[in-house]
Amino acid sequence: MLWIQRAIVEVMDACLKEMRKTNKVDVDDLTVENGLFKLFNETVRWQLHLIWHTLGKKTKLLEQQVLQS
Repeated sequence: MLWIQRAIVEVMDACLKEMRKTNKVDVDDLTVENGLFKLFNETVRWQLHLIWHTLGKKTKLLEQQVLQS
């Protein structure tokens, strides 16, 4: 069970690192630790909602992956 949790954390971390590369998202609040709380999902959606039309396909897919984790 512990290895599943670690794998989820690793996936979230990798996705967040990719999102940081876009320079369009304020990443101060986007950490794996914050990703364990419901407020994290709302923060990500709120930030990306404002600029959704300017995001590339890769960033949109990352957002979906992070919120599903």
